[in-house]
Amino acid sequence: MTLKTSFSIKSRWYRKLQELKMDGAELIILCNKIDVIKDSELNDVKIRTFVDQAETFASENNISLFHTSALTGKNIHTVFNQMILCILSNHALLQTITERAKDATETQVIAFSDDEISLVEQGERRQHQESPK
Repeated sequence: MTLKTSFSIKSRWYRKLQELKMDGAELIILCNKIDVIKDSELNDVKIRTFVDQAETFASENNISLFHTSALTGKNIHTVFNQMILCILSNHALLQTITERAKDATETQVIAFSDDEISLVEQGERRQHQESPK
């Protein structure tokens, strides 16, 4: 919530996931760092607009949205519980995860950056992990 470009980045990631045919993916949006925003600041036009845009985007795309704080731990357990429930209730996703777990060489890795999302092949994955940040 503190990064002004977060909303536009999220929209680009969502479009890229659709392009990569990740239609069956279960998505969850986290508005993190809620600990740094005081209740009085929620009336601030910029913050309220951002929160409203995120909530609208999530609603229009049938995506769960959680307000979290990694610092205080607020809603972190709830998010992980939701992810587990999503996986268990999505039989196709559960089957895919089970099949990929049997053969780890087929695992697809999705690489995220501020302005890009892409599938990473196994050889590229090793280079990605070895390259200094």
